[in-house]
Amino acid sequence: MPQFSFIGDSGNTYTYVLTDPNGPGTITPQGGNYIFARGGSAGPRIVYAGQADNILHEIISTTLWNEARQAHHADLLYVHPQLNLSARLSEQADLVAGHHPPMNP
Repeated sequence: MPQFSFIGDSGNTYTYVLTDPNGPGTITPQGGNYIFARGGSAGPRIVYAGQADNILHEIISTTLWNEARQAHHADLLYVHPQLNLSARLSEQADLVAGHHPPMNP
C-alpha cells in the first residue's frame, strides 16, 4: 500500500499508510493515528487528524469520515498504527499544530 510522510509542527515525520475507507478489512482494529485528507497536486491536505484505541471502530461508528467527505471533500484515509496512547496524543497534537486541519479544534 502507498505511504505518505506527514511532517508535524516539531519537524518530526510520521509515515502513514493509505487505506481504502470503503474496505473495512483494510483498516486496522488496533490503536493508532489516522488522517482524513484531500488529494491535490502538492500532496494530501489534512482535513482531520485523529487517534483512537481502535481505528476501525472509530471510523465505522462515528460520522467523522462522512463529515470530512461531505464538508471538506476528503477522499483519502491514512493510518499509522501506534499502541502507546501518549505517543498517539503527541503525534496528533504535532500534526494539528503543523497543518491546522479544519475539522480539528
